[in-house]
Amino acid sequence: MTPGPILHSYLDGNLHFSCLERSDKRDEFHAEFVHLIQAGHEEVPGLEASHPSLTRMGLSMAPVFSGDECDIFQSELADRWMLVKKTGPWFGFGLP
Repeated sequence: MTPGPILHSYLDGNLHFSCLERSDKRDEFHAEFVHLIQAGHEEVPGLEASHPSLTRMGLSMAPVFSGDECDIFQSELADRWMLVKKTGPWFGFGLP
């Protein structure tokens, strides 16, 4: 039996970007993701009070542009850049 054609794309880019763009939580996601991009290593509380704290590893990127539609960050450690759209999706790229 041969499978039929795929009629819908459910995955876009690194995540379900089409879902993220339609989400009413995309502003909160954008704020948290931008924080993670700029953060270095930081301790965050465990899921419950009895759990030990966790070390969250950020990407250590510095902001180089912020506009109405996107933010752009540059790595402080390597020649890597990230464009983060205000609607949710993000795109990593390097010099090439």
